[in-house]
Amino acid sequence: MTFSEDPENKSNRLAHISVDPGNLGGHRCKPACGVTLFSLGPEVGSEATLGPMLVSPTGLKWSPQPPKPDPYCTPDVVKKVKGIQEGLCIQRQELRADESFAQDSRKPQLYSLRFRMPGKLENTTDSIRWVMAQWKAEPAITEKGEDASPFLAQRYDDGILNVTVQDRSCRCLIASASRSKLNYPWNDGKAQYCQRTDSVPGKAELCNSSLILEYGRNPVLTSPAGKWTEMAYRVQAGPGNDSVIEVYQDGRFIVRATGHVGYDAPPGKSKQKTKFKIGHYRDYIPSTDVMDLDWVRIKQLK
Repeated sequence: MTFSEDPENKSNRLAHISVDPGNLGGHRCKPACGVTLFSLGPEVGSEATLGPMLVSPTGLKWSPQPPKPDPYCTPDVVKKVKGIQEGLCIQRQELRADESFAQDSRKPQLYSLRFRMPGKLENTTDSIRWVMAQWKAEPAITEKGEDASPFLAQRYDDGILNVTVQDRSCRCLIASASRSKLNYPWNDGKAQYCQRTDSVPGKAELCNSSLILEYGRNPVLTSPAGKWTEMAYRVQAGPGNDSVIEVYQDGRFIVRATGHVGYDAPPGKSKQKTKFKIGHYRDYIPSTDVMDLDWVRIKQLK
């Protein structure tokens, strides 16, 4: 991560989180390094996979998408990743919030971030999966006893800003920016665009979620490609009916999701804490891309 002076405000400093071909394989910073609020360092436990892509490349019509091979994950690239930490055709360059910010998942917190993504990308057509902010409840395990995926994620799949929420292993797309000026119908009620994260490899499966959605008057997200945007999330996870995720963009209410958010705690564990990370976690692309970050704010709500 680097810092620079904001050309529009000389008294302000901007952070730049860069991902490049050198991140291939899932490198991590060891020992931990970073600044007061955020740190780069080894994680405890295994890492969740990227899972299925929920933004349909066909535009307006949504359907569950089977995994699509990364066109850049060639045999030569596979050879390179062997023996590199995670050993996958992925790139990971993330900052995680300090442990002091990992609060009880059942207590509401407000996360706000102002960021900008690259104006042009190497690839926007091959279902390149890209997570740029994620919230995980720990400890948490899947129904199969595996490490749980993030219950909330801000994504940039194929260069399209979108937000997903999980009810156990059922991941639902709850908001998205336009693709070629086409928008999904965003309707109040049960989440419509849901896909299992633990399907048989190569298979795409729909799933029924308990999530209930309520949308604002204009729920279509604005693209952050080459321009600043502010996203805010009210986050309260867990199996109870009081669990809620609220999404705002530039002060505009986008959507509220209520219901079972995330995974249950493992047997013998009654409490979970929410961990937050921001940066790049994506399928391998042999390009350098920078996420500009103005600020991140985390506030405990009553």
